[in-house]
Amino acid sequence: MNLSVYNPFPSILFYGMACMLILLLVRLGELENKKSLIKLGYALLTVIFVIRFDIGNDYENYAIAVNEITAKAEIGKSFIEQWLANDQNVELAFYFFSCLFSWMPHTYVVVIGMYSLITILLLYKSLDRERGYHMWGLLMFIISGIMFCTWDWVRQSVAIMVVLYAFKYIEQKKLLRFLILIAIGMLFHKTIILVLPFYFVSYIKIHKNILVVALFVISAIYVTGFFDDVLMEIMQYADFIDGYRWYANSAQGIEKIETLNYKLRSLFYVIVWASIIFTMPSSENQKRIFLFLGGALFLIVSGSLALTRIAYYFIVISVVALPCSIKNLSKTNRLVRQIVFLLLITMTGLWIRDIYTGNNRGCTPYDTVFSDNYTFQKFRKRNY
Repeated sequence: MNLSVYNPFPSILFYGMACMLILLLVRLGELENKKSLIKLGYALLTVIFVIRFDIGNDYENYAIAVNEITAKAEIGKSFIEQWLANDQNVELAFYFFSCLFSWMPHTYVVVIGMYSLITILLLYKSLDRERGYHMWGLLMFIISGIMFCTWDWVRQSVAIMVVLYAFKYIEQKKLLRFLILIAIGMLFHKTIILVLPFYFVSYIKIHKNILVVALFVISAIYVTGFFDDVLMEIMQYADFIDGYRWYANSAQGIEKIETLNYKLRSLFYVIVWASIIFTMPSSENQKRIFLFLGGALFLIVSGSLALTRIAYYFIVISVVALPCSIKNLSKTNRLVRQIVFLLLITMTGLWIRDIYTGNNRGCTPYDTVFSDNYTFQKFRKRNY
């Protein structure tokens, strides 16, 4: 495949057919109460994750980092020694997997594959807790772009899914289990610690109408450009965690927030999240608050590559929130149901558009470890 010339149609066909098959399998499994079909759908999704090559903007950087670690492992440097020598800049799990599989050719493929396996396992376990969640949850995972985010943010993808899995313990007010999972998540990406104080949303109750109105007020302020100036001030502090200095001061990110298309796209996503908040049953208070926090943070920091990543710790709750909303739609009027489905169709259209334009975090064209590009270790050109 020639990566210098992007033909969008094979990617649209591949992603479209693969995702439709996955969603069909898990839906049939839910309807027929056959867990084997659901697991088959996840197995297919896992294969697509694991065999990918040079998919995600940061893929080549991960390959370089793993190669450096494995080279030191070959001369006897343990993963602990390397981690300590690097001032713990990258989390322990990354060094552990890199050293564990250092004997294998192109270790980075295996390391990224391990992160993918853990990501999919946590996604499956999170959605499997209640019957009927898989199809709608996977739909949101795919069309909202979270799937492409996980391919780009390899290390953080696990931490984000840890939050999704740990969210149940916020709802059940099981603090110890929540703390244990956050501690485990820190082995994969230390920014997860920022979620820790939000455990206490389990003790807060806010009416859904207040949350929806607040989101639209924040959206109105966002349109005025007020947050653009605030963001410039915030972004200089976004390197509070080592390794985020480039993200904090990215001129590309600063320019992006000023475009009309970006603002309209951001507003559309907020409308989708607001509709989910509005249509969820009253018992889902914690999901509503988390999704509100994600939407609000997404607007306020939109354009900061570092801080937008933090917003996804809250936005990921949409994966379990949408099924709650869909289940409750029968209790709402017909117009509301039509609006929700129209929004989901529109989001699907935007997802296809992103594949068509290649604006999906370096995830097109799809390439695999069975290609000539992998054989000759040919990575695509990047704009950074």
